[in-house]
Amino acid sequence: NAIAHDLRTPITRARTQLEDAALHAKNEDELRAAIEQAVGNLDNVTSICEALLRIAQIESGARRSAFVLFDLIPALQDVCELYEAVAEEHGLRFVQHLPDHLPFFGDRAMFQQAVANLLDNAIKFSPPHGTITLSAEILSTARRTDGSRGKRLRLSVTDEGIGMSEADMARASERFFRAEQARNTPGSGLGLSLVQAIVQLHDGTLQLASNTPGLITRIEIPLPDAETVPLAQPRAAHP
Repeated sequence: NAIAHDLRTPITRARTQLEDAALHAKNEDELRAAIEQAVGNLDNVTSICEALLRIAQIESGARRSAFVLFDLIPALQDVCELYEAVAEEHGLRFVQHLPDHLPFFGDRAMFQQAVANLLDNAIKFSPPHGTITLSAEILSTARRTDGSRGKRLRLSVTDEGIGMSEADMARASERFFRAEQARNTPGSGLGLSLVQAIVQLHDGTLQLASNTPGLITRIEIPLPDAETVPLAQPRAAHP
């Protein structure tokens, strides 16, 4: 199956590299290079296992115990601070459209992971000089029986990259799925599966749409009725 194949491939590659080096390495530098390549392949196995464990934990509902009411904007800004630098390294422009304040009930760390995965994908599949946009807005839901309206978060990541076909978008969140145009790009095919699990944990939906060129990835999640949230904890200073 897909899981066995994706675990077996880097393990087999690492073994082949080590065996070849043991037989044919002419000097210490060649041996060291082979060991480093093998370690890289084994690191891929570790990453796949960790992602699968996180998905299983999320799907079991165990992470709901970490749900708290917090302001989502500082959490998003922390992620943006990291990916602004990554986008700049790739010659990309990173634009943010965020409100000043957004009450959210959920798992802060998990939601940050979901947004990080979306930004990582956008950067990975965008050509230089493109623009990546992260936006968040509050929308009204359908009218309730008491006449009131609830609210929901719509968070979007938009890029100008290679995009996806309609058929690929329909399968994008399947575990280990890799679109044809992405097969030569490093990755495990678990990034959007993890995002999907996190979004479903928060009773939300994940949607993909064409940006022509590029891709729009949208997350929609119900928001709490409370209008106030505790003050965000100050971010720890970097040493």
